[in-house]
Amino acid sequence: MFVLGTAGCLQIPNLFTRHQDYRIYHPHLEFENHIRGTKTSTLPDYVKQLAVVKLLGHLKYAYVSLKVLKLTTHHSEGTIKVRWRIIGLSGLKVFKNFWKYKIWNLQDTAFKDAETWYDGFSIFYVKGDGLVHKHVLLKMQPDEDQEVDTIKPATVIGAKVA
Repeated sequence: MFVLGTAGCLQIPNLFTRHQDYRIYHPHLEFENHIRGTKTSTLPDYVKQLAVVKLLGHLKYAYVSLKVLKLTTHHSEGTIKVRWRIIGLSGLKVFKNFWKYKIWNLQDTAFKDAETWYDGFSIFYVKGDGLVHKHVLLKMQPDEDQEVDTIKPATVIGAKVA
């Protein structure tokens, strides 16, 4: 079930450097982007959204990369959860400090000085056919062990009076 979905998550780090294999996604893929507040429901719209991210990343940064920080599969839920980070090195920084960066080893030297990054969390929903049917993009990782402490207003007022 998770073979195609996991393969898709393994190509995530190559988002800015290689073409993606969109055969692992269902043609009616739902994409919920909670960062920009948009929703799409077809694969071509999803491809356009990723193309915009790639374009903006390459326009804004001289060197941009996506790193997967954590990847977990949840067979019972039918999900693959990925925590990722986009790291960018601005063109101005490269121009001002060009002697620091070795072209043949740019990936290692660039990320030591990278000042800009964006963290995010993606949830891929994989169904029985092995295709990704839904992708939810979040700015922060949701708290799984959420404990809510409810305090009654009377308790707060009583504590302030005492």
